This record gives sequence, structure tokens and C-alpha cells, in this order.
Amino acid sequence: MLASPHLMKTLLTILLASSSLSFADLKQEIAHIRTQYNKIESNKDLSAKTIQTNEDFAPNSGTIKRYTNKAGITVKQTIEWGGDHGSVSRTAYFMNGEIFFIYSNMSSWQFDPNSDPNNNPSTIETVREERHYFVDGKCVRALEKMASSPKYEVALELLKKQANKEIPDTENASRLLKEAYAMLKIKSAKELETHMGL
Repeated sequence: MLASPHLMKTLLTILLASSSLSFADLKQEIAHIRTQYNKIESNKDLSAKTIQTNEDFAPNSGTIKRYTNKAGITVKQTIEWGGDHGSVSRTAYFMNGEIFFIYSNMSSWQFDPNSDPNNNPSTIETVREERHYFVDGKCVRALEKMASSPKYEVALELLKKQANKEIPDTENASRLLKEAYAMLKIKSAKELETHMGL
């Protein structure tokens, strides 16, 4: 379901006020970010290096996958970790050493409060995507969509049909930036385990 025109205008006003960009400038910056994103995603010459904790695929496990270009510069970094009730995959994209886009994919589950806890309780699976666009270290646009279903595969299909919604998410965006830059400094599984508190 799309947001009302009034709500969209309000959110756009908030985003423009926080980013100090005109509507035309914002549109141009978003187009530039998408171009850079597509260049990285289509680059077949990137080298990948993976760092992971010893508890691969276990609850509270973590993985960092870093992609560098021919000059050895990191242009993409994916962080994945799992917990008892879900998992997160977050990819940051770099240009000239600065993050310009972060894509997050999250899944979680919980017991259905309407099911019988004493007789095979059912679960609800929730999947969510977030997209954060950055210019000069500031979030200029944030999008979110989510879907839920008793079955994970169904939730994924429902998510594909959802429209992205604008969200005023500057506080969370700032946290995501700090996290991605901190992860960029991690060079070993031991450092990753220490960072995650394992």
C-alpha cells in the first residue's frame, strides 16, 4: 500500500531538510548513486576475501566478505550474522573510500501468538529490506519494505510485491555507517569474534 500524497510530501520535506539538498539535486545524487552501484555490481574483475567466525551458520556467527578492485581498493563489503531468531545481511558500497549506499536484508521469526503453545505452536516469518543513500556522509534517502507469513518462502514472494516506503531514518543510518566503517578495519576471524563478543 502506497503512502498518501500528504505523507509522502511530509517525508520528502524531512529528508530534504536533513540533507540540505534541493529536490533537483537530490534526484541527481540518487541517479549518480544508482549508476555507481550498477558499475560495482557489474564489475567482473573484483577480488573477494572472506573473514568468518568459527561457528559458521550457527547462532551468533558472523561473516565479512570484502570486494576490491584491481587497485586493491575496497568497493563493496557484505556483513552477515545470525542469531537465535533471525539473520542479517548488510552490504555497503564505497566510492573514493566513502560509503554511498547500504542495502540491508533481514529475516526473523517468532511464535504466532494466536497458536496453541502446548500443541505444535506455529511461527511467523518476517523479511525486511532497507536501502540507505548517502552523500558526504549524510543519509539523503531511506527506503524500507517488509512482509510476513507463516512460511519463509511465501514471505519472500510477498516482499517482492511490496513497494518501497520512504522513512525518516537518519539516526539508524548513522549507526549503520559507523558499523560498516568499523567492520572495514577487521582483518581476521579473531578480530571479528572479538567485535561480535563471541
